[in-house]
Amino acid sequence: MVNFIKFAGVVFCFCCLTGTVQAVTPYDTFSESKIDGSKWVAGKDNRVGLDQFRVVKDGIFKSYVAGSTYSGGELNNEFHFADPNTINSISVDIAIIGAELSGNVGFVGAAIEGNFYDESGGSVYAGIALGFGDGKYSVMYGVDSPNIDDSGILLDNLSLNTTYTLKLVYDGDRSFAFTVNGSSEKTVVGPIRTASSSTEHKALTTFVSGEQGQEGAGGVVASYDNVVVNAGLPTTFTEDFASSPLDVTRWSGNELIRNIKEERLQLKVQCNGTGNESLDAFIPSVNITDYLQADVVVQDISVVTGSDKTTNQGQARLMARYFNTLYDGSGYNGQEGNVFGMARIKYYSDTTLYPEAVVFRCDDAACSTATTLFEEGFSCTPSLNVPITMSIMKSGNTLFLKCGDDKKSYTLSGPTYAPETPIRFLRSRAYAESGQDTFMKVQFDNVYTLNSFPWTMFLPAITKPVD
Repeated sequence: MVNFIKFAGVVFCFCCLTGTVQAVTPYDTFSESKIDGSKWVAGKDNRVGLDQFRVVKDGIFKSYVAGSTYSGGELNNEFHFADPNTINSISVDIAIIGAELSGNVGFVGAAIEGNFYDESGGSVYAGIALGFGDGKYSVMYGVDSPNIDDSGILLDNLSLNTTYTLKLVYDGDRSFAFTVNGSSEKTVVGPIRTASSSTEHKALTTFVSGEQGQEGAGGVVASYDNVVVNAGLPTTFTEDFASSPLDVTRWSGNELIRNIKEERLQLKVQCNGTGNESLDAFIPSVNITDYLQADVVVQDISVVTGSDKTTNQGQARLMARYFNTLYDGSGYNGQEGNVFGMARIKYYSDTTLYPEAVVFRCDDAACSTATTLFEEGFSCTPSLNVPITMSIMKSGNTLFLKCGDDKKSYTLSGPTYAPETPIRFLRSRAYAESGQDTFMKVQFDNVYTLNSFPWTMFLPAITKPVD
């Protein structure tokens, strides 16, 4: 079936309860090659790349980031080392597979980087990166803190799709050495060390570097291989990315994908025995309404190895923070008292799907614990690889949640207030207990955000065209 909304831009109409005809325009049908930065953000940190992936495939770790730098000035996709303060040297084979930039973006690349110690003014950062800028591929180095800013080109006129061995060595005091392919060495002496780094951070990072408030965009895809950490020391280890999931004693990052594929938004996230991991796409605050609807697809390539369903599962979610019930007029205590509505689909190791409606309230400022106010399974029957329409809406003090033709509602009692910050977002979430692995792979499409929409009327899923 041809999707006329997608291909012709025709506005879809339906009859309201009053018998009148109301025009309904989708918020996003994901028909572009990249995620629209005017419609979606990655989260509170606007320096996180909206389009990104981190995956291990064919014995190589690949990382990608792309988007506009207008809001944050730079975009990062960081894959973190575990126990970063124990690491003093890192060597990695890096290649740039693809790069693009426009506007005021000056450089895109792939880096070894992190915070190595504290000086009197704060943390001392050091990094070495292979990338593209000013029409050429080059390796740059940098050491930065409140009392030093030393950076430059180490080697230039390099090539796309060519592997270079980059190495960063910290001497444990205040000196850094940077090398490419065992030579082209640069040494930088930093400020006097006062303590170990109070901001623990070391990572393999792809990045887009521009200027905040200036128009610019870029993207980079890079490969990493043959990682050697702390060479010659008892704490040394090597990583050849021969298998996945990766060793959690070496890496605190997770594999993930957030991009557009087959004209759908992909949110794929892995949890390797660390409790839970999430990947989100937020609607910017200027576009928020009381309604959120999307077609949800749980893919059959999702993986849950643990059989205990309480601690091992994947979830596809539509979520909204609508209320606060504890605001006392003097200010918010973080997220305490914030009330969320959620329509979700759970996925288990036996490949079963369980859809349900949930309303919960945050118990503390970080929302580290929450009280479930309402939880009830939907009667809809989602299937793997098949879109099903889910939605959430607020009207007065009542939340309406829907899956397929089944709708639920929950009314809050007592006074309600605006939440600390209203948010609407799509989420893929993975849960895995120690020793288990979950990789939740979800697609979203045909998102609607309508300011005034009768809660008893919901749009059907729209069939994708067959190529």
